Amino acid sequence: SGSNVYIVKEYKGHIGVYRNNEAKPFREYQTDVLVLPKNDQIALERGKVVRTMAEVEKLVEDYDS
Repeated sequence: SGSNVYIVKEYKGHIGVYRNNEAKPFREYQTDVLVLPKNDQIALERGKVVRTMAEVEKLVEDYDS
């Protein structure tokens, strides 16, 4: 459905991507949250809501660079 939202947030020390309000991420990235700048760490604790997987990929790419 086109109404999914994705939440990119910290999961067990790395980045997890959640669909809607699911309890567990459906995708995980091995990006270590602790190496990121503090404001990114805070944003990932709260969770960043995006509308598309393309936005998810771009966000994670930004964190990885």
